[in-house]
Amino acid sequence: MSKAPQDSTLSPSDHARLWRRVDKSDGCWIWNGARGKGYDTYGRFNLRGRIIRVHRLIYEILIGPIPEGLQLRHRCDIPYCVAPWHLIPSTGAENMRDMAEKGRGAGRFSGATHCIKGHELTSENTYIFPSNGTRRCLTCKRAKQAEWNRSHTWADRMARERERRAKAV
Repeated sequence: MSKAPQDSTLSPSDHARLWRRVDKSDGCWIWNGARGKGYDTYGRFNLRGRIIRVHRLIYEILIGPIPEGLQLRHRCDIPYCVAPWHLIPSTGAENMRDMAEKGRGAGRFSGATHCIKGHELTSENTYIFPSNGTRRCLTCKRAKQAEWNRSHTWADRMARERERRAKAV
């Protein structure tokens, strides 16, 4: 998913195509175009072959660039709302805290603040799978990888290769 381009890269036909899919009634501006499936129901817009998240694009058109390292959090908790005043630049940790406080998210551990081994699930220590929104503790992942590396030394690999070749003969 690409970052939203600056407004100057949108042609007049892109603008027309974008805005005709936005319903500006009531408080939220609802995106009536393409959306993701499952947990990821954010609006999507095809801009010359690049798929862009619409709330980011409209925020940059009407407000300005999203600060580096921040994401947009929805005040209204409606992922397909594109009203720029409903979008707050936030860190990943703030977004996750907001999600946990409101009881949202994917999976039974979505509100958890720590992994099962006790590591804090901060934005720096958490990987969120784009495919389904589940989270993984990076400290645990690194420890598991280090253990695998220790148990799969070069000598172990060579011994397994010799065994494999001996069986093939």
